[in-house]
Amino acid sequence: MLLITEATKEKGKVTIITNLQKITMNIHDKMEQWEQLDYLETKNKKIWRNLEYHIRKHKGEILLGPPRDTSDIKILEELEKTISKRGDQNEKKLKKKVIPIEYRIEGAEIRRLTQKTTYELILQEKNLKPGGEQTQKRIEDICKEHKRKTENRIISKDIWTGIKNKRIPFKVKDFIWKLIHNRHKVGDWFKKIPNWQDKAICECGEIETMNHILIECEKNKSRDIWQEAEKIWKENNKDFKWIRPNIEVIRGLGAIQLKEQNRIALE
Repeated sequence: MLLITEATKEKGKVTIITNLQKITMNIHDKMEQWEQLDYLETKNKKIWRNLEYHIRKHKGEILLGPPRDTSDIKILEELEKTISKRGDQNEKKLKKKVIPIEYRIEGAEIRRLTQKTTYELILQEKNLKPGGEQTQKRIEDICKEHKRKTENRIISKDIWTGIKNKRIPFKVKDFIWKLIHNRHKVGDWFKKIPNWQDKAICECGEIETMNHILIECEKNKSRDIWQEAEKIWKENNKDFKWIRPNIEVIRGLGAIQLKEQNRIALE
């Protein structure tokens, strides 16, 4: 499609025949929305930007449509053969092309922005991932531990999507979100506050961390709670294997997959 629009003359009516309905729908229905949000999370955005440039540059009318008869189908088949012989050379060439400044539209429309999309655009501009390096390290640890514990591979998207699960109460979602980002006010957080440094120490004498509070401490009865939870689980979920929790399992609670005999069930 991009090769064809690039090759068209700048004036006159042009009809482009394509059997790729998805591309036609993207041009008609989505391209304007993508541009309004600076192609946020759009795959192959450089190619789509180039296509948009060539369509905008063309001073005549451009029509898109499916093949009208057998002759159109034959032309499309020949074109596909030509493109496949060239491999991805044309695609790489087009990705490197610079759009002239008079046709270049960058940034998002203010009326289309939300707090979420603004944050995502800032991350995209700076080529960053949500939460910074420390959060990404915790995400990697969650994925590795879930693979080890459940034998199922998860990715960061599963973790963030899992937090939004409607079956998880809001307070639990908030707790998990803070756990992933290490935002709970415990331990080292109190060390920075004058006269509150003693609050950083657990009653057992160890510096408090969320891992210590939830898993390790022998004095706060957390181990007794997990033992009771395991007992209740096995009584009520005989088909599902009990997963002994650690901090990574708890952080990735929304994405956890439970093994039921020989099949996997998403819970």
